[in-house]
Amino acid sequence: MSQKSYEAFKEQIESGQKENDATRIYRKIAEMNLFHQLCNKESLSKALNKSHQTTTGRLSDLMDLGVVEIESATFNPTKLSSFKTVTDPIAIQINWASRQKEKFDKWLKKGKEFGIEKSRIIEMIRDNY
Repeated sequence: MSQKSYEAFKEQIESGQKENDATRIYRKIAEMNLFHQLCNKESLSKALNKSHQTTTGRLSDLMDLGVVEIESATFNPTKLSSFKTVTDPIAIQINWASRQKEKFDKWLKKGKEFGIEKSRIIEMIRDNY
């Protein structure tokens, strides 16, 4: 994530301006973490009265930015993921880079399944990002 993207998101959170689904979800995760409440997709959807699809999409966006991470995926028996906010700029950069690598690896795997050469996949990624 660029420093500008991080600064813009940080400004949105701190100022409360440009409130949108992503900032609402980020704030709710921080609140639930503060009170040690289970913070998974279902609890977020219910607390914010948002559809599962909206919640999942915005969580993905926040994870792409590096400002939200999965804390645990071992709540039995459902194995629900629990989310937490990240505020340390270095941790955010690490999360962002890790998420980008994870997506790149998925694109490579999917490309191989369809018989697309690695160089073509990289070219397609560059063209779209």
